[in-house]
Amino acid sequence: MRGTVDGLGVATPLSTRLPGVLQDDAFIELLCGAVDELLAPVLLTLDSLEAYVDPALTPQDFLPWLGTWVGFDSGAGWGADRTRALIARATAMHAGRGTIEGVRFAVSVAAGADAVVVVEDTGGVAVSAVPDGRPPAGGPARVTVTVTGPETAAPEYQQRLRSVVAAAVPASVPFTVRFPSDGAA
Repeated sequence: MRGTVDGLGVATPLSTRLPGVLQDDAFIELLCGAVDELLAPVLLTLDSLEAYVDPALTPQDFLPWLGTWVGFDSGAGWGADRTRALIARATAMHAGRGTIEGVRFAVSVAAGADAVVVVEDTGGVAVSAVPDGRPPAGGPARVTVTVTGPETAAPEYQQRLRSVVAAAVPASVPFTVRFPSDGAA
């Protein structure tokens, strides 16, 4: 929670902006000093607003707020560095959502640089040339994501990656996420 910051001053105190007759009043000087102390964090925030909307620079306690701008679930338990990377790439992930490349990109960003991500897709679209006809024979669409890396044994990591895959794959397509290090599917 943001609040007052001890020792933080303002560039131009309010008391210097008062008419000369009021600058000598002790009560007005104390009142202006209190207002300056309250306004200092606000002015500092406004002066550095671009840092608050940059995932690489925003304070850690602002990451969840910034994540809401791009539809990122900050309650998933990612570390600060990975959260910053996910928020920075969120618009690209949204643009590719539902495509095989989009799934690969989203899982690769979420899995981290040390992970190897393989996405397999049965692909294709089945349609019938006859109205109200049955689609041609063929298996249903299915996506299989295999992730190998140093973190894959952790159950929390696996759950977070499953949620990323669920968000990236079209709602009607079943998927499987595999972590070969523990043999889970």
